[in-house]
Amino acid sequence: METRYDPKAVEQRWYDAWEQRGYFKARESLTGKTFTISMPPPNITGDLHMGHAMYTLQDVLIRWHRMLGDAALWVPGTDHAAIATQNVLEKQLAKKGTTKEAIGREAWDQLVNQWYETTGHTILGQMRRLGFSADWSRNRFTMDPAYVEAIRYVFVQLWKEGLIYRGPRIVNWCPRDQSAISDLEVQYVEEDGHLYFLDYPVEGGGTIPVATARPETMVGDTGVAVHPDDWRYKDLIGKYVVLPIVHRRVPIVADEAVDQEFGTGAVKVTPGHDATDYDIGERHHLPVLSILTLDGRMNLPEVPQLHGLKVPAARERIVEMLRSEGALQKIEPYRHSVGHCDRCGAVIEPIVSAQWWVRMKPLAAPAIAVAESDDLRFHPERWREQYLRWMRNIRDWNISRQLWLGHRIPVWTCANGHAVAYLKDPQQCEQCGNRHLTQDPDVLDTWFSSSLWPFVTLGWPADTKDLRRLYPTQVLDTARDILYLWVARMVFMSLHFLHVVPFSDVLIHGTVLAPDGRRMSKSLGTGVDPLDMIERYGADATRAWTAYFGTSGQDIRFSEEKIKSYQLFANKLWNATRLLVTKLPERPAVMPIDEATLEPADTWILGRLSAVTRVVTESFQRFEFGPAIDGLYEFTWHEFADDYLELIKPRLQAGDASTATALAVAVHVLETTLRLIHPIMPFVTEELWQRLPHEGETIMYAAWPLPDETIEDRGLMEEMAHLLEVVRAVRNLRQSSDQKSRRQPAEVTSARRLLTEPVGRAYLATLAQLELNGKLPEGMPQSVLVVGQTTVKLGLPADGAAETERHKGELDKKRREIESIEAKLNNPDFTAKAPATVVERERARLAQARQAATRLRALLGETGELG
Repeated sequence: METRYDPKAVEQRWYDAWEQRGYFKARESLTGKTFTISMPPPNITGDLHMGHAMYTLQDVLIRWHRMLGDAALWVPGTDHAAIATQNVLEKQLAKKGTTKEAIGREAWDQLVNQWYETTGHTILGQMRRLGFSADWSRNRFTMDPAYVEAIRYVFVQLWKEGLIYRGPRIVNWCPRDQSAISDLEVQYVEEDGHLYFLDYPVEGGGTIPVATARPETMVGDTGVAVHPDDWRYKDLIGKYVVLPIVHRRVPIVADEAVDQEFGTGAVKVTPGHDATDYDIGERHHLPVLSILTLDGRMNLPEVPQLHGLKVPAARERIVEMLRSEGALQKIEPYRHSVGHCDRCGAVIEPIVSAQWWVRMKPLAAPAIAVAESDDLRFHPERWREQYLRWMRNIRDWNISRQLWLGHRIPVWTCANGHAVAYLKDPQQCEQCGNRHLTQDPDVLDTWFSSSLWPFVTLGWPADTKDLRRLYPTQVLDTARDILYLWVARMVFMSLHFLHVVPFSDVLIHGTVLAPDGRRMSKSLGTGVDPLDMIERYGADATRAWTAYFGTSGQDIRFSEEKIKSYQLFANKLWNATRLLVTKLPERPAVMPIDEATLEPADTWILGRLSAVTRVVTESFQRFEFGPAIDGLYEFTWHEFADDYLELIKPRLQAGDASTATALAVAVHVLETTLRLIHPIMPFVTEELWQRLPHEGETIMYAAWPLPDETIEDRGLMEEMAHLLEVVRAVRNLRQSSDQKSRRQPAEVTSARRLLTEPVGRAYLATLAQLELNGKLPEGMPQSVLVVGQTTVKLGLPADGAAETERHKGELDKKRREIESIEAKLNNPDFTAKAPATVVERERARLAQARQAATRLRALLGETGELG
């Protein structure tokens, strides 16, 4: 074996082997259980980013369940990314001096298909670099023919049930793309603007002051609203104002949506161009006026000074007009959030538009019930309440987009005005036979097609063997920002059409932020390419970092140093394996362990392995990978490699009966540890596992380890834990002083059983590099360490004055520790309210601190009471 682990020499070789041998396919279950995850479909035209690296969490679960013996399947696929792809293709056409309208819809569809063919596999190849073990032979695309048929089926069924309708409502409108967009596609940016204070004349005398950040919309006002409890305006409720410029008469209404602290406490109501105002308008039956064209220009022929102007220019002009009428009171600086289109950056303009909608109340009720009954669980659990809050206040869902790319709305209208949804393209109207049919030009919201993802990818609406065997799936892993837009919609669609939840557990992973806490963005220069991390440190290290932080439930600041630490961990595994492989025969068989020949160190490491196995398994069961990785890292690096392997080196060299036992135990522990690490770091574990005695063709299907309580000698593990604490104290002392000679004479006294026995003292001598030959010579300068019930006197080669000063410092620390614990124990609130185990632990700490202080005082020649 090479002296260092090189991921580049291993990762691609093993990935190709796994894929070629069909290891990613779902095998027959050994447990009678299946475990399925539907991969959240990335944009087909996208590149891998740190959000996609979070898919590692899904791969960890899939690999774990394979090893448990379940029939495990990870279904991959891609989304057609309508707005993003259309923007790219329109820019290409613009460079050629043409447009989509100029080339026509048929040529456009051909262009789209060509684009998907040439760019659609990039991200899937990049995902392979991270070791994702999806069954790529099942790859689905939201525009493939079978998927399109399923979408049509759902639309038609909902339409027949009266759950889909067309009508005008307020939407997020992008004037650049000239389409409604979802809430997720609106990016809010804090911007410096102004707050304009206007005076609206009240009929009968006086004025009412209103404040707005968008004065250009006042020409579309149909009301003024105040809070019903606001004493300033109580007498004005029910009266009318006459708007400046347009001189429209509008009422003053009372509505609880008004924030009394904002501006003047009175707000202009423009139902046609603000979502909150739209709701106020509905409650008070206010008219809806549209004052903007679809490309974001003022639509006011009756006000020529404003008509046709873009919004920024209209704002400047209307401020001048308001000032000239004496209606502008003042202007103040104002910082506020402004919605922008996530794809093109244009400022979003809320408008009322005729769109296709899904009636949500009937669909939401079952989706609420499954979360309330815990048939649908969230990790972390706090997201359950977020989900329920949204579902209980849900509004009808706008499912139409004014784009050319996507799934066409399958509704045709005949010359006689009959609008009907069809499964297949119709030749004539089913109601009157008219053959002059026009299909609706809009396409479906991408989230409509994605809401069917977990069951359509398994063959629905056909009654397939896959659907019967593998559905419902078990886990969905996703980001919090699409909890409502995607997760909730998959839930109610599955409940409506298949009458089951699509998954039982929803894992919400954190968002990866830039190191300075800002969001990652290519345009801001804060993005990190996972492929760069793989190139520098390997896929395993990148995966380990992602898995460690991903299930914490918190946003994560990117840390390249942490990824590097996992590369070093992989190298630690490599070197531990290299040490043992040199002791093995050329074709090693699995070596049995003779329990009758076990030494304390052997029993200890086997017990610790069992305990770590339990920690890892329970962490996986709770969807908390961080504790599992911490446990594996500490056990492998320190207890196994630094301590146990160091202890058995003399036995491995001895060539006697103890050699076989030590080697068998070490190989067993390492092989088992590799299996525990495999779901997180698959490449290095497969490479090393293949070099050790093992059963089976691949670690991917090796049995998941089980804890063995019979080998967990609690007393011995406590004794070894104390011994290793002493070792660490000696090592730390030698690192912080000049006592770095290879072996140092020492004298040990202890009340701990293992350290009174020759084998325990030998362990201490080996790990701490001490010479334990009885008492130190009379008058030899010494340094003293006190660890619990153990005292170690280290012989010094020179003047011990420095050690005397150190003893004094340690005694001062012990005195402060004693004072702190005594104060706590003398506090009746603590002793009365703290759990009994906590109080006892503090009393034990106090006793140990007093013993240590007594020993230090004796070394310093102090007499009298401790003070």
